[in-house]
Amino acid sequence: MDGYDKLADLIGKHHEMVIFRRFSVLNAKNLLYLQAELVNLEEELKYIVQEDKSSGDEEKQHFPYSLWHLKHSLQLPDGRYHIQWRKVLEIREKLKEYNDALIQQSQIAKFEEANKADLKGFRRWLGSRDGGNFSLENREANTWEEEYTGDLISLISHRKENDCFTMWIRDKFVPWFHDLLGYRTKADDEKSGLWEYRDSRINRVAHAISAVISSLLPTSAIFVLYFLHDMKVKLGVIIGFTALFSLALVILVRARRIEVFAASTA
Repeated sequence: MDGYDKLADLIGKHHEMVIFRRFSVLNAKNLLYLQAELVNLEEELKYIVQEDKSSGDEEKQHFPYSLWHLKHSLQLPDGRYHIQWRKVLEIREKLKEYNDALIQQSQIAKFEEANKADLKGFRRWLGSRDGGNFSLENREANTWEEEYTGDLISLISHRKENDCFTMWIRDKFVPWFHDLLGYRTKADDEKSGLWEYRDSRINRVAHAISAVISSLLPTSAIFVLYFLHDMKVKLGVIIGFTALFSLALVILVRARRIEVFAASTA
């Protein structure tokens, strides 16, 4: 199994590898073109409406006030009566295309950029002999190259679920650990030659460290204050530990600002 079959097998089994191009420039250009088409159609319709109003034709005089007459114009044998309603139908079709593209683009814009650690692993797999082995041909082989980094998105979000500390372990510590020792162990997926560090394990480690730090901070403050006698120094230490506590809340816990403020002032 090679080429796209092997790549699809990898993406299907490893959710962190669900990385695709956003095509931001092409999507923007497409919206601009659709918008320009609608601008021109809008002007054309205004011109047609004005022409029909000033034509003096008894049938056309009903068009601004009666949708029935406007739609019924298609039944008239003279094609001159069809122009306005056919233009409306053309605009309606183009509007649907534009609105659909606009909504799709708003959804695409919400996807996060591909995680750098995941992207590094994905590129490594693409170039490895046991992985993709650069088996894709022509221009699509360059889809995940460095020049497109800012245009690559991940369909799986990790940041919405995790705090800063957990993301640091996942994005910084785990790659460092793998480069130092992890690569020497047996690959989790021998078929693709990939090592997998499960999010559940990373979360457990992060939660354990957070629990230890949360228990040490208050007791450390009490321990330090016990040996201090100068009131000014004590106040400075209290301020320092309070600031450290607030910082720990921001880094170790997914807390909102109001929650951090409330906990710090409690």
